[in-house]
Parts: sequence; structure tokens; C-alpha cells
Amino acid sequence: MSPAAALIIDLILNLIIAVSSAAVIISYFLSDADVGGEPERKVTLRYFTTDSNILACLAAAVMSVCDAVALASPGTGIPYFARILKYAGTVAVAVTICTVILFLLPSALAAGNTSEAKALFAGKAFVVHLSTPVLSILSFVLFENAKGFTFAESLWTMLPAVIYSVVYLIMVVFVKRWPDFYGFTFGGKMYMIPVSVIGIYLLSLGAATLMRCVPPIPLTVQ
Repeated sequence: MSPAAALIIDLILNLIIAVSSAAVIISYFLSDADVGGEPERKVTLRYFTTDSNILACLAAAVMSVCDAVALASPGTGIPYFARILKYAGTVAVAVTICTVILFLLPSALAAGNTSEAKALFAGKAFVVHLSTPVLSILSFVLFENAKGFTFAESLWTMLPAVIYSVVYLIMVVFVKRWPDFYGFTFGGKMYMIPVSVIGIYLLSLGAATLMRCVPPIPLTVQ
């Protein structure tokens, strides 16, 4: 595939990510739907799903602009800041989709709650739990990675998950302002929190590391 074709495909993917995720995120902030007894607009930032999709949306929007500039100006590459931002956003939503598939979905099915399991991928959840993560991973791995990131830079992409886990721990365990909506205490078993947190960190690092192993298609048009 030529660099020009790769740029066009990457631009389309990033536009889809940016527009679809922005539409869903905005709808969350306008919604008065009941979420645990509070309006959705007031609690949506509590969820890593929302936070990771905001980051992925911002990264895709920036990358869309960079793709368009690279197409219009042959010889122009993708700036480092755009690539590292997309890297971080992609790792964040990769953690989201893996958490949904490996933890939330099995938990719902094990409890016999098929309606909750279906809701994980229905309506708006389809965008934030599935399409944005999948398209972000595809666009980054196939077109944007460039295998140029070091292991140390991979560690920086874990920062969103690390910051969120600290906030979640404080708000759920110490301040007790949030319910354990992700179930990381496994029904109040506080000793399970370190296991859950370590699992999230390993998941984040694993996603960041795997994304560096696939040789991408160059995006610089000669």
C-alpha cells in the first residue's frame, strides 16, 4: 500500500473515531438518565470508559489534522506529539475493551444477567466499548506506530490508567463517595483491590508493548 493510500485510510478511521466518540460523550454530558441515583451528566467522568474515550477522541482529532496536512504537503511526516498522544489514547481504550470483555462481560454472564451483558455492547456502549477501541487499535497499529517508541515511552502511555486507579481507590475505599461500580473489590473484599489494580497495570503495559511489535505502513508521502 502506498503512503498516500495509507494516509487516506488513516484519516477516515480517525475521523470516524473522533466524530462518533464525540457525539456519544457529548450526549453523556447532556443526559439526565438515572445512573446510581444521580443524573448521568454528573457522574459520567467517574467512569474510565468515558475518560479513555475522551482521550482517544482528542488524539484521533489531532491525528486527523496531521493526516490532512501530510496529504496536502508531500514530505511532511506525522509529528511526535500527535503519535505519542494517539499511542496513549489507544492504550487507554484498549484497557477499556479488555476490561469489558475479560471482566465485566464474564461477571454479568456468571451472575445470569444476560440483559446487562447485552447492554455492554448496545446503543452508545457499542461506540465507547467496541468501535472506538477497535478502530483506534487498527489505525495506530497499522498506520501510526512506526515502531519508533521506546519501552520508556510505552510506560508513559500507562499514565491514564495509573491516575484513574489512584482516584478510583481514593473515592471508593477511603472517601467512600463512589460505589465500586467496576467490582474491583469483588463484593467488598478489599484485599482484592491490589490484585485488580496490578491486573489493570499489566493489561495496560501488555497493550502498549504489543502495539510496538507490528511494523506499520509509512504515512509520509514523498
